[in-house]
Amino acid sequence: MMKETQDKERVAKSRKLFEQGEKYRQLKQYNQAIKCFRKSLNIVTVQPSAYAGLAMCYLNVSKINKARAEFNYAFQFSKYTTRSPDLKYNYAIFHRETGNINEAISYFKDKGDREIALRFDFTMGLTRYATSQKSMKLPAKIS
Repeated sequence: MMKETQDKERVAKSRKLFEQGEKYRQLKQYNQAIKCFRKSLNIVTVQPSAYAGLAMCYLNVSKINKARAEFNYAFQFSKYTTRSPDLKYNYAIFHRETGNINEAISYFKDKGDREIALRFDFTMGLTRYATSQKSMKLPAKIS
């Protein structure tokens, strides 16, 4: 029971650091964001979204090789979780920003060759807000 409590505390601490990293990234304070993402990953390593956040920070401070390496980790760990829908979208942005337009387009498309990720940009902010509201009731029962 004590180990379970400790694990929950570690995960909660890691999640808080991840969220701080995301806030810094959105404020374009990339070096602060990098520190938060790293601390979060030191606690819980299997976080594709944290690696993607790191990659986007490195992209924005022109450390392209570091960004690519962090995306490699993100994709490696995304095999173990389904909670990283932003990964392909961010990787598409990475390719677009580094001039690999055709590669970027392929990551903006789903398996049915539909440009689903292009619409992801419009819903991501709303989704993050909605999921952060603990008191908000879901519009439908999710089983």
